[in-house]
Amino acid sequence: MNIFFTHAPTDLARGLYGRLIKKYGQAESEKVADVVVALGGDGHMLHVLRGLTSRKSLSTPVYGVNLGTVGYAMNTLGSESNLIARIEAAQPQPLMPIRLNVMYRQNEDGSYPTFPEVFGWNDGTVFRQGMQTLRVRVTVGEEVRIKDISCDGLIFSTPFGSTAYNRSAGGPILPLDSRAVALTPICPHRPRDWPGAVLPQDAVVRIDNIDTEKRPMLATYDSAYCKDVESVTMSVATRKKATLLFDPEHGLEDRILDAQFPFR
Repeated sequence: MNIFFTHAPTDLARGLYGRLIKKYGQAESEKVADVVVALGGDGHMLHVLRGLTSRKSLSTPVYGVNLGTVGYAMNTLGSESNLIARIEAAQPQPLMPIRLNVMYRQNEDGSYPTFPEVFGWNDGTVFRQGMQTLRVRVTVGEEVRIKDISCDGLIFSTPFGSTAYNRSAGGPILPLDSRAVALTPICPHRPRDWPGAVLPQDAVVRIDNIDTEKRPMLATYDSAYCKDVESVTMSVATRKKATLLFDPEHGLEDRILDAQFPFR
C-alpha cells in the first residue's frame, strides 16, 4: 500500500510520523498515494482537507489517527504494526464542503473586490468583527427570509459540521444521510426567539451586512477568515467530495448518534 503521511506540529505527532515513515515508507505525493494518513487532531484533519482541496487531490481517501483531544474526525491510536490492516478494513464516508463566495466592502471607486471562492469542511460562519452586534439580511434562494436580524453571527453547517460550533450555539445535530444543512444564529438579539432553520442540501444562503461602517463583519471557514466583508453566499459544494476512512466499530454515523446521547 502506497501511503502519504502527514502530521500535526506536535512532538507526539512528529515522533509517530518518523516511526511510521521508517516502517511503511512515504509516497511521493497525495495524488499518487492510495491513502493519506493524517496524524493529529481534528484541526489537523481540517488542514489536510483544505490542502487536498487546493491541490485537487480529493480523490485520495484520508485515514485519521487521533493524537489530539476530541478526535471526532479521527480514529483511535492503535498498534503501529497493524496500520495497513486497519486501513483496509475501514469504512469510507464521503463528505462535501461548504463553498463561500465572499464580497468585500465597496472600494472608493465604487467597485467591489471579491475573494476567490473558499471552502469550509466544518462550517461557514459570519461573525461580528468588532464589539457591536451584526445587523444582517438573510436571503435563501431568491427570497429574503429575514430583512434585519441583530446577532453575533450566523453558522451554516453540513451534517459533518453540525456537531461542532453549530451544536455549541444551540443548533440541531443532523444525521449524515439527511441531505440537509443547518443555519443557526449566534446570540440573536432581535428577533431574540428565532432558533435558526434546517434547509435542504441544495439551499443557497446569502448574508448581507446592513451596516458595514458601524458593524463590520468577518466571514470564517473552519479556522480561516476574511475581514471587512459586505456579503457572503454559502452553499454545499456537491461536486467536491472527500472520503474519510473510519474503523468499522466506530464510524461517523455512530459518532453523530453518540453526540446526541452524551449521558452514557
